[in-house]
Amino acid sequence: MTSDWISKPILCDGEIACSAINPNQSLLPFRTKIAYRATLLYNAWQAYACDGRQMSLDDFDRMEDFETRLSDASLDEDRIRKIIDDFGEFIPTFLSNGPLLTPQP
Repeated sequence: MTSDWISKPILCDGEIACSAINPNQSLLPFRTKIAYRATLLYNAWQAYACDGRQMSLDDFDRMEDFETRLSDASLDEDRIRKIIDDFGEFIPTFLSNGPLLTPQP
C-alpha cells in the first residue's frame, strides 16, 4: 500500500471526523493530524475485528511502534513518508479506501 490512508476523509455519523491530507505536500506540519487519523483507523479496525479479539499481539506492537516512530522529534520529510507508507502496509486495505464511517464513541 502507500499513503492512501491519509488521502481520504474519515466520517463519523455522517460528519467529517478527520479531513483528508494531500500526500503531495509537506507532511511534517501534519504530524498530529496523521497520528489522530492513524488512531481512528486503528480503533475502527479493532471494532471490525470483534473488539480486537481477532488481532494479534504483533498488531498491537506495530501500532505502538508507529506511534513511537511518529513522535520522534528529529523526523525529516523522507522519514515521515516512510513511516506513513509502513502504516499503509500495516492497516487493512478496506480501512484506507474511505471514506470510512466510524461509530460515535
